[in-house]
Amino acid sequence: SYVRPQRMICIIALAAWFAYIVYVRRASPWPETPVLLPEDERKIARMYGVGSIEDAAYVSGKSVPAFRRLSSSSSVLDQRALLDAAFTGGAAERVMEVARRRSSIESTRNSELSTSE
Repeated sequence: SYVRPQRMICIIALAAWFAYIVYVRRASPWPETPVLLPEDERKIARMYGVGSIEDAAYVSGKSVPAFRRLSSSSSVLDQRALLDAAFTGGAAERVMEVARRRSSIESTRNSELSTSE
């Protein structure tokens, strides 16, 4: 009576789930790293005392994709790993290196602007 329709519905549902799992494994519809809005990137970078997400990743000693993944994660362990990486002994030197690099770029840009005028 009702057993046969229930079996058919379960078989169809299992087939649909299987097809979806195969699709997800083959197509990989999600991005490798999360996409952050520019204002979110600036906000995250400001927490590290730098101007861009690339510089913040450098300060924390992570690659940019790993830094984006960790900074957008809601896991407490990921956030802790990011904070630990940012406050290691080498992080202060990396912040100073980024500041020196930025200041040299700005001074070069300003001297080019003054010579062109």
